[in-house]
Amino acid sequence: MGTLLLHVSLLHSVLLGTRAQKLRPPDVHAPGATLIKSATGPAEALILVELPSADMNAQSLRDEIASAGSAPTPLVPSLISPDPLPQVNIPLDNVDDNAETPAPVESGDPESRVLLFGRYSGQIQARIERAWRRPRSPVSESVDRSRNTAVGSPDVSSAADDPFRCQVRIVQDAHGSVQEVQMLNCNGTVSWQQSLVAAILSASPLPAPPDPKVFTPSLTMTFMGKTYLADSPSDDYASE
Repeated sequence: MGTLLLHVSLLHSVLLGTRAQKLRPPDVHAPGATLIKSATGPAEALILVELPSADMNAQSLRDEIASAGSAPTPLVPSLISPDPLPQVNIPLDNVDDNAETPAPVESGDPESRVLLFGRYSGQIQARIERAWRRPRSPVSESVDRSRNTAVGSPDVSSAADDPFRCQVRIVQDAHGSVQEVQMLNCNGTVSWQQSLVAAILSASPLPAPPDPKVFTPSLTMTFMGKTYLADSPSDDYASE
């Protein structure tokens, strides 16, 4: 009896172990389903589902979508705290519309440099001419000595027609202030020469150059004047 019970228990254990290793695949019942069984392992099922082609414009599809409920309204993004572009303030230059803007001249060109220097020296000479008060005395000393001579004398007329001509060198600093006046070649009396020197000093400081590149500390100029006559401009001559 003991031997019989031992054999029965062993047989039962073998049967239970064999049944535990075998897995029964699930039964698949669906359209298009194919069951693939393997003799060595668990069964795997491959399910192929074919969806029927649907027309997007079909009335039945629209009805089916409508039956599901109203579609949500698409959200429109809105700026809660807009960040505008920073404001840029560009300062405007104080430009006078009535101010005359000089035409730019390239001072590097030799021809332009000569043109600028001619303009510069012309402005200086014009200022000195405006400040010059010529004496009413004759230009030559011979006229003073011959005043007692009869009018119409050849010596008197020739001396009266001789104009005053003086070449001077003007030395200035960087600001146009006259530092020195040199009389290079001058005729006429001392009063005529002194009147020209006084005009140059009163015109100081001299005009600034249109371009710093044409500035020169020494200028050589020639001034001319005529003896005072009855029809001469009174503003160009000193008072009697």
